[in-house]
Amino acid sequence: MPVNKNQTAKNVMEWLVSEEIERRLKLLLPKIAEDINWVEVATYALNHLPPLYACSEQGWNYQQQRGREELSEQIRHAVSQAITVVQRDPIRLSTPLIEE
Repeated sequence: MPVNKNQTAKNVMEWLVSEEIERRLKLLLPKIAEDINWVEVATYALNHLPPLYACSEQGWNYQQQRGREELSEQIRHAVSQAITVVQRDPIRLSTPLIEE
């Protein structure tokens, strides 16, 4: 069976969480929103949600629909909680991971 070495797997939940973070940050005052570390919010939320991996367009569409229909409340709650946690501890000392 041939293997497509360019094929990849992606977590649809990352996209759904990003979408929710953008929606939530638009509701905040600009000064507050700009001080929130988006990556920390996403990481916190994703660690509290199930992954939804896909490796095909059909799988992506299925997982996206499933996430919206079955997990939207969990996504909203996880992002809300993540924003609260990140806002509560804005002076945390950490060294961010940088993509090489």
